[in-house]
Amino acid sequence: MPIEINNSEDLMVTICCTAYNHEPYIRQCLEGFVMQKANFHFEAIVHDDASTDGTAAIIQEYAEKYPNIIKPIYETENQYSKKNGSLAKIMNEHMHGKYIAMCEGDDYWIDPLKLQKQVDFLEQNLDYVFCCHRYKIYDENEMVFRKEYGYDYYEKNNNLSIDNVLFLKVWVTQYCTSLFRRELYLKTYEALCRDGFNGRDVYLYYYLLKYGKGLSLNDFMAVYRWHNGGMAGCITLKQKRKVAYDIYLPLYRQHTSDIYLREKAVNSLLKYMQQCDMSLKQKWRLLMEGFDLSESFVERIKLSISFILPTGIFNWLYHLSEIRRNHRNLLTQ
Repeated sequence: MPIEINNSEDLMVTICCTAYNHEPYIRQCLEGFVMQKANFHFEAIVHDDASTDGTAAIIQEYAEKYPNIIKPIYETENQYSKKNGSLAKIMNEHMHGKYIAMCEGDDYWIDPLKLQKQVDFLEQNLDYVFCCHRYKIYDENEMVFRKEYGYDYYEKNNNLSIDNVLFLKVWVTQYCTSLFRRELYLKTYEALCRDGFNGRDVYLYYYLLKYGKGLSLNDFMAVYRWHNGGMAGCITLKQKRKVAYDIYLPLYRQHTSDIYLREKAVNSLLKYMQQCDMSLKQKWRLLMEGFDLSESFVERIKLSISFILPTGIFNWLYHLSEIRRNHRNLLTQ
């Protein structure tokens, strides 16, 4: 369904929100948009992907109450399931702000100055390609908040500068925290399509960081939700290892000069090979693939041990240095 386009030259931010069967969460998400306090104009493109629950009705309620902010798109046919990039194309066509913010319908913002802080930073620091910030993880199954993945990389009250080296070490951001420069975002999207990579936030950030640095503000301004209906909440550890392997191996084969990406690819393969339900033939294929990627004797030894040893023993050896470090820390306390 077409929506009214905001052609205002002073439109600073377009918020892109995709929702599907998010009835329990979408209201909290939309409240995070409309509570923003900023000295610039912003809009929220909220795309309902043919939900079968009450998501669309809640979006419509907010669109009627906040017509200058909430711009809805309602689908009669689910676009995400087509797996042909149609959802991304629809959203990209409606990006008119100088900057692009992201937030999926099951996540939400908790700081009314989030957009203002991020825009202020990017306006004053042209060498940075995106600005994100810290976030909380809400585990809905356990009903507790958990620390974000890169929490121990922040020093005192300092912000965290992000390059591809750090990005490949630790996942420090989420879509719901990020503000992108629109022109660079669309340029990156075109490059991803050209290289056959799309649909993964890993690819987006990796390609974006080729143009410059990112910055994570040391402020908690969003909540990333784990729940059974979401990607993070319904995937097992084994599946996560398979996903990482499927992401980083093809990415490295496209960017073989990146030594840090090669290391990430080898480690992803190493962990994936430790699946207890994997056949000997599958393990052998992965071992040969790992040998082809590895450039050090130590890596090949690790791969060989992973091939031979049962999962539990290998995992203990793989994390032995971390176990020793934690033990030393306990002794010194």
